[in-house]
Amino acid sequence: MMQWKATKKVETDSTEETNASEETEINLKQSITEFWLSRKERTKPTMN
Repeated sequence: MMQWKATKKVETDSTEETNASEETEINLKQSITEFWLSRKERTKPTMN
């Protein structure tokens, strides 16, 4: 019984870590997208 509890805890911990890293990845992608969009906006006038 104790073995099962320990295994269950490890599963829960790794699930929480996965969720956290997915969130970080999404935030990172949003930041990169915003960065490129703002760069595009800034470079538009000089290209015309």
